Amino acid sequence: ELVYERFPTIANELRGRGLDLANDLIPVAPAAHYFIGGIAAATDGRTSMPGLLALGEAACTGVHGANRLASNSLLEGLVFGTDAATLLTSRGRPEPIDRSALDLGAYSGESVSGNRTAIDAAVDAIQRVMSRDVAVVRSADGLRTAAADVERQVAILAQAAGNDRFAIEAQNIADAASQVIGAALFREESRGAHFREDFPETIPALDGRHSLLFGGASGRWRFGALSEAFAGTPVALESGSQ
Repeated sequence: ELVYERFPTIANELRGRGLDLANDLIPVAPAAHYFIGGIAAATDGRTSMPGLLALGEAACTGVHGANRLASNSLLEGLVFGTDAATLLTSRGRPEPIDRSALDLGAYSGESVSGNRTAIDAAVDAIQRVMSRDVAVVRSADGLRTAAADVERQVAILAQAAGNDRFAIEAQNIADAASQVIGAALFREESRGAHFREDFPETIPALDGRHSLLFGGASGRWRFGALSEAFAGTPVALESGSQ
């Protein structure tokens, strides 16, 4: 009973698969955090876009370095979420977002459902590609194959059309996958959770240098301190997040 009480979610999941967490042998496999990144943000959530805050798994504050321990994101959300709440309450009223700076595209207009079967299949294909070629061990050949495969799914998503929640979420998944692949190709070294079998050494000159993407999914990559993502903005990063 203690096992079921302490681990109800996994116990129920296993029960649905015909396994008993307390009594059966449970198949396990090794796992690793092999993606660390997100929207460049200060520890109180501020980004380079006034009015937009990013926190937790969506944000890159620099506090994790090139690796992180499991469950640290819970503490990150607790601490930095409190900082963000303090920031917001101190302002008195919400800071408006400059919508002219946003590429709303399919996000605007009346919601139209797309081909759900095609959308779900494309998302499943992207997830399989990322697990196959962009996981713990990476190489230029595998990453380029992944990039081409994801691009094919992007074309399928375009044909599936639609701008409802499922279609937009699928497009966001495709965009994020392309950006992860681009960052992994760009960084020709191994560091923390990022391992390139064709570039197994760590380059000292890149210590503390993030892989920064400017200009969206079709933009350019370059190495730099996280603070460079805020050049020309009033956001100041804590010294520990450089």
